[in-house]
Amino acid sequence: MRDAVLQPGRDRRPGGRTARHGRAADRIGPRHLRRCGVPARDTAVQPAGRLARAVPRQSPPDRTFVRGFLAAALSASLILLVPVIVRALASTTAAGAIAAMNYALKLAELPAGVLVTSVATVALARLSGHYGGGDAAAARTSLHEGLQRSITNATGAGLVMAYFADAIVQLVLGRGAMGPTEVQRVVDLSRLLMAGLPFLAVSSMATADLNARERPQTVLRVTLACLLLLPVLALPGVVWNSEVLLAAAVVGFQAVHAAALAYASGLTRAEGRQWLNAKMAGLLGTALALVACFIALDRMFSGGHSVVRLALASLALLSIIVLPHRLLAPPRRSKDSRS
Repeated sequence: MRDAVLQPGRDRRPGGRTARHGRAADRIGPRHLRRCGVPARDTAVQPAGRLARAVPRQSPPDRTFVRGFLAAALSASLILLVPVIVRALASTTAAGAIAAMNYALKLAELPAGVLVTSVATVALARLSGHYGGGDAAAARTSLHEGLQRSITNATGAGLVMAYFADAIVQLVLGRGAMGPTEVQRVVDLSRLLMAGLPFLAVSSMATADLNARERPQTVLRVTLACLLLLPVLALPGVVWNSEVLLAAAVVGFQAVHAAALAYASGLTRAEGRQWLNAKMAGLLGTALALVACFIALDRMFSGGHSVVRLALASLALLSIIVLPHRLLAPPRRSKDSRS
């Protein structure tokens, strides 16, 4: 019976033994299987060749996705190399420079990760949806709104962190083995590194736009070229043994990286500069006014206490995140107007 099912052309005689067993299997086997609940389409006896063709082949992996994933992973790895290279160069300048640079970089990464790159993460999903649906105009609008929010957060947070850096560093590091001189070194480096937050906002949004358009290879090429430029920017700091110039090299790298990515994503063209409008001016003006208010509150009521100043800094950051965007958000339509 097995030979009759798998090899139906083996015995072609009408009265052959194999043929009789095959006909018996056709009469008994499917009927018995249907009684057991097996569907009729699964009980049909098919030749081996037809059975093999019915099995679906596994599709090969999407090469476009694999290449895009590798390009995005390499770009992120190259960005992570920037603080590593700067810390390694700082170790050749002066004693304690690598520790001061490390603390300053960590302090700058806090607003960068929470208030700047998170906006780009949210915008990436929206941009991918718009580009996937073929709506380039909606994607451009989302990109411009993300730029406005990200730059506002970066500017306001950078000013707040730069002003309250002495209180934050004193509260975190001042009670340890670091003396006033070492604490002041960290404060000075932190204030300088905060100047790179607006450039980081532009580069993160441009990266999100290019990735949404499935152009991660462009991000990789731009990042690699800017990383090769970093030793040139850091050369004055190494020659003059200045950790301040090394911190300035980080800001210079962020500025060049942002400009190159903005050019690659089309933000430097006329239609790409539409986000530089009255709304952007209103957002920045509101953020600057909030920073000025909290600086005045600090000088009037804090009394130099680090805990009070840290609380004021936290309130200032929260206000910058919420208030400018709430004030300039489009009004919601009521139910009566919708109807």
